[in-house]
Amino acid sequence: MGARIAAIPDAQVSLPARGTLVGGIVVLALAISPPLDRIADRSLTAHMAQHLLLTLVAAPLLVVATGAWPRLWVTLRTRVSGRGGEALGRVLTHPLVALVISAGVLWAWHAPRAYDAALADNGVHAAEHVSFVVAYGLYWWPLLGPGRAERSNAFRAFYLLAGTATGGLLGALLTFAPGAWYSHYNATTGAAGLSPLADQHLAGVVMWLIGAVPFALIGVVVLRDEG
Repeated sequence: MGARIAAIPDAQVSLPARGTLVGGIVVLALAISPPLDRIADRSLTAHMAQHLLLTLVAAPLLVVATGAWPRLWVTLRTRVSGRGGEALGRVLTHPLVALVISAGVLWAWHAPRAYDAALADNGVHAAEHVSFVVAYGLYWWPLLGPGRAERSNAFRAFYLLAGTATGGLLGALLTFAPGAWYSHYNATTGAAGLSPLADQHLAGVVMWLIGAVPFALIGVVVLRDEG
């Protein structure tokens, strides 16, 4: 097996394809960097931008990178194939399962108690970020993973709309909420002079409207003629 993996021609992968792995790592590092983390501790809007970088930029880039580097992909499959790992992977990346997991993780972490708990404890905060990347790695896999060519345009369009609606609805609730949800931000000095409620409304707009942009851009890439 080691000889077969070594023979896979990574050198034939294009430079832009190789750049997806580097890009994913860079965006991931930027999202969890101390400067952004410090701002996010005082601003829900900045924290929402951090989450969008993790779920809608870093996660899809890392998924594309897996398919763009054949040797990496075969190595990963080899490592998880034993003890039912490959079967579990097929279940977790089934479109319906992946959509439910990503939506569940997103909504669960934005519940007031969970959100405040993540802001109060670095370990919980790290777990939150890891779960976002993993959950949205699963979400993007059917669209951007190695088996993406098997999907129809109708499936791609519906799946993208479902993913957009998952975050869009939550963003709309934050935008139009009559009161602030998170006690952490009520107890801090808001960034840019915004009140906690105004900051929450802006964060909702970021999640609702700006969060739709990556879905649209990825849709332009993956929606193609089937003929």
